[in-house]
Amino acid sequence: MQAVCKEVSALVREEMEQIRDVLSAEQKEKLSELKEERKERVRDRHAHRIANLKDLNLTEDQKAQIMEIRKEYRPKVHEAGNQLREAVREEVGAIVAVIKG
Repeated sequence: MQAVCKEVSALVREEMEQIRDVLSAEQKEKLSELKEERKERVRDRHAHRIANLKDLNLTEDQKAQIMEIRKEYRPKVHEAGNQLREAVREEVGAIVAVIKG
């Protein structure tokens, strides 16, 4: 389970690094500021994400590059997440089997 979790984390980290490479220095700085704000506004994540994209003033080219990166990584992240969920189900099943004796 830990191995799958590390794989998911690595994929997400790699995806984010590639997305950051698309941004300008000013946009990266703004993203850092927005990240701090996000910690303060956890309740409404969806609306906040939308606002973040608007606040970054992404060019059409940057948006297209980010979408291509996401197309590449989303299936990998989803598959790794599925593997993690399966590993958790197996572990829980084994624990329940031991408890039930």
